[in-house]
Amino acid sequence: MTLKDHRDLEISGATPAARDAFERALDAHLSWRSGADAYLEQAVQAAPTFTMAHVLSAYFNLCSRDPVRVRQAHAAYVTASRLPATGRERLHVAAMGAVLADDLESFKTLVQSLRDVLALHIGHALDYLTGDIEGRAHA
Repeated sequence: MTLKDHRDLEISGATPAARDAFERALDAHLSWRSGADAYLEQAVQAAPTFTMAHVLSAYFNLCSRDPVRVRQAHAAYVTASRLPATGRERLHVAAMGAVLADDLESFKTLVQSLRDVLALHIGHALDYLTGDIEGRAHA
């Protein structure tokens, strides 16, 4: 049985409990409510091989104004890049890699090709937070 998220997209490495915690984290993040990090931690603990939980963790860290958290995104990226993934999940991992490599043009291209709510939100958040994401990975 293939597990799907609440948008009917296949997700790799998740359990139903991890998926539900991930959805709560994503919902909190998208609506600018607190608690997203705690829900995401629940998702990772429930399913350590849940690719999109690691992707979301990296995105949370990349969107932070804290340079330490921006650097922590690399660890989540490395983990996600080593896990089984769908084509869509691999595009998210590639987008993270582009940000970490300060490749803004590739990031934008990948986010536009994804056309999902998370990619749209992260693309907007990074543009808003930085005006230009160049240099974020080395902050």
